[in-house]
Amino acid sequence: AVESSTFSLSGTGVISDNYSSTAGGGVFLAAAGARFIQTGGRTWANRANNGGGVYVGADGASFLLSGSGLIVGNRGNNAGGGVNLSTPNSYFTQTGGAIIYNSAAAGGGVYNDGQASLLNALLIRNTATGSGAAIYSAGASAKLTVNNTTIASPTLVSGSAMYIASGVANI
Repeated sequence: AVESSTFSLSGTGVISDNYSSTAGGGVFLAAAGARFIQTGGRTWANRANNGGGVYVGADGASFLLSGSGLIVGNRGNNAGGGVNLSTPNSYFTQTGGAIIYNSAAAGGGVYNDGQASLLNALLIRNTATGSGAAIYSAGASAKLTVNNTTIASPTLVSGSAMYIASGVANI
């Protein structure tokens, strides 16, 4: 868990093969001010009930994915295989990198109950057994911005590649 500090992953760094019975298999941002910046490397093959790869679990916590960073092959049993934003004022920004081959019941790639911005992003071959194979956005205060982003080859058992349950979406 990251609390009130900044953690970075770059180059060829790897966070892999971790498990949490609750949230944040790879990374759990647990307090306001906690920041994870991934400009390279892989958050890979992690598992949790929510947020298999990265769980942004506090108001004021944030995750930035850019450069050549990869969120790949993670599993969230419930919500957010790759990334899970769990509070209204949690933040995720993707300006590069890719979210690939992640799976969950809802939001195989990204589950958003906070503030998510995907700009020049790639979401490829993510899977949901329910809705939102690539992105699931829910919560009355949720905000989602998607611009110049590629969503390719989502795997759906039912539902859609992108599912907006509530909140505001600018696509």
